[in-house]
Amino acid sequence: MISSAQLTILHLSLIEGVGPTTIGIIIAHKPADVSWQDLYRLSAHELSTIFKISIDKAQKITDGLADSELLERELQLIAKNAISWSTVLDDAYPELLKHIYAPPAVLYWRGTLSTCAKAIAIVGSREANGYGRRVIEMLVPDLVAQDWLIVSGGALGADSFAHEFALQSGGLTVAILGSGLLRPYPIKNIKLFEAIVNNGGAVVSCFPVTMEAMAGHFPARNRIIAGMSKGCIVVQAAADSGSLITANYALEQGREVFAVPGPIDDPLS
Repeated sequence: MISSAQLTILHLSLIEGVGPTTIGIIIAHKPADVSWQDLYRLSAHELSTIFKISIDKAQKITDGLADSELLERELQLIAKNAISWSTVLDDAYPELLKHIYAPPAVLYWRGTLSTCAKAIAIVGSREANGYGRRVIEMLVPDLVAQDWLIVSGGALGADSFAHEFALQSGGLTVAILGSGLLRPYPIKNIKLFEAIVNNGGAVVSCFPVTMEAMAGHFPARNRIIAGMSKGCIVVQAAADSGSLITANYALEQGREVFAVPGPIDDPLS
């Protein structure tokens, strides 16, 4: 049975311009005498007054909640494609991720998503070379043997190596996407994503199911990678790479960060 809180938070998450920070404010400041269903009846002025948000943001919420098809379409696609989902209020939502700043209001996944797994992130360059592959091949089996779940971003290069060696070692792995689950990116990794799901892991997204991958989505993806993990291992990353963005998020979130050394003249060291 899906609760009114879950449905309303899902609906809010689908409204363009209403992100996890705004939804977090609504969750934190919802008065006890205001039900989740009441949000559909409140005016923009009332929303702005109650939740101390701008009138422009409140108007977006009012207009978005008035569009019932927005929610109905998403629910139909979720059901049709056997996609699991939870809100930040639910027990099925990863516990570590709940405690970062502005956690995603909704997570979608295929496969099995453990809420209490001992997880570690492995991230690195899409251009990771033979050295990066060897390092990941050395590290992952030992981590799996110690019951670590391997989290990465599902990209080509280092991410793919991390997922592949976790599977080869009989371990569990989770891929976090920068797109909706019905638009998996990169396309080249669809078979890898299927293998992850079929071997007890999960493919996860914070984006509506038909959302295409866009450059602006990947910082949000990287925050989830860091937020779901107790530590982050960086393997071959350029100075301005998404992998270092993930490492910085991990540091901000109080996680351990580990850097694999490399040749001093290698731009990925």
